[in-house]
Amino acid sequence: NGACQSSCKKTPLRVGASVSIQGEAKLTSALDKQPVVVVVEAGNNVWKNYKSGVVKSCPGAQSDHAVLAVGYDAGSYKIKNSWGASWGNGGYISLQRGVGGKGMCNVAEHPSYSPLK
Repeated sequence: NGACQSSCKKTPLRVGASVSIQGEAKLTSALDKQPVVVVVEAGNNVWKNYKSGVVKSCPGAQSDHAVLAVGYDAGSYKIKNSWGASWGNGGYISLQRGVGGKGMCNVAEHPSYSPLK
């Protein structure tokens, strides 16, 4: 008769304890599984005036803003900001990968996530 037959079974989902990590390798590995909360240095003109492209320089050194890392490609991390879709590239910013240490704008300094079980 052309009607779809489907049934849904709800599967319980639990959130585990928060896991703190450091460094780009661990951030990238965590992003393979889920979004990751990161604290970045955003109180500067690079962030305030960002429109597009990959950020390759970030002045200062003090982390001051929590955001959500949602993915990555060969050269950058994709970050979702809370400043709305009119900021940046539709609410997102791209930060250069592979800079070592704390990462671009400190993105790899204090990442954390709560594993889904």
